[in-house]
Amino acid sequence: MEINYETYVFSKKEKIKYALIAFCIMSLFAFLFYKSLIAIAFMVPIGIFYMKNKRKALSEKLKRDFEMQFKDAILASSAALQAGYSIENSFVHAYNEMINLYGEKSYICRELKLIINNINLNIPLEQCLSELANKTQIDEVKTFNEVFSIAKRCGGDLVKIISTTANEISDKADIKSEINTIISAKKFEQKIMNFMPLLIILYVNISTGGLIETLYGNITGVIIMTVCLGIYIFAYFLGKRIVRIEV
Repeated sequence: MEINYETYVFSKKEKIKYALIAFCIMSLFAFLFYKSLIAIAFMVPIGIFYMKNKRKALSEKLKRDFEMQFKDAILASSAALQAGYSIENSFVHAYNEMINLYGEKSYICRELKLIINNINLNIPLEQCLSELANKTQIDEVKTFNEVFSIAKRCGGDLVKIISTTANEISDKADIKSEINTIISAKKFEQKIMNFMPLLIILYVNISTGGLIETLYGNITGVIIMTVCLGIYIFAYFLGKRIVRIEV
């Protein structure tokens, strides 16, 4: 099955898993803010948002994983070119290296295998790389495809050009990895802060339920808790935006 890099496709197990988690989140919000089973129906947008957000997060993870795998693949291909392989055979060499590194079912191995099969069908390598760039919409793949196409058309030292491009892409990927490592602690802190208001409400309900019981079961309380829910959602999006850094 072809991989969709733009929109992550849930497997059946993932659909059930994340749907159950979404329902639990909806139930938690309905209990904490309204203490009403009926309120679960009004939490459906939160459940839908969770599913969309999870799909987006998994899609981003898929792209990050593929970026790192692609970096290793073109470095392996570049090394093969310097050792005297033809450009086509360098991709075969890279495929074998990636099997050892990531396994035959990895994203990069599946794409490299497709490229090799197309080459065996006399489809030009430029076309194969162009299709991969269009499919993934990943900057590193687009850059490599553009440089390779220009080098093929205009001539020149193809080995040196590919080697230089591979090293530049590798450096950029390493910088991305370093930035993600640096801000990972802040992202974890942000996740903890997302749960703190909910834990506080839960604690107050358990320890001193009568203190906020007047906020449930009446119009005034519903309005106040809805405003609180709106502030919480706003703070959640603001926190996500603060820790999101694009390279």
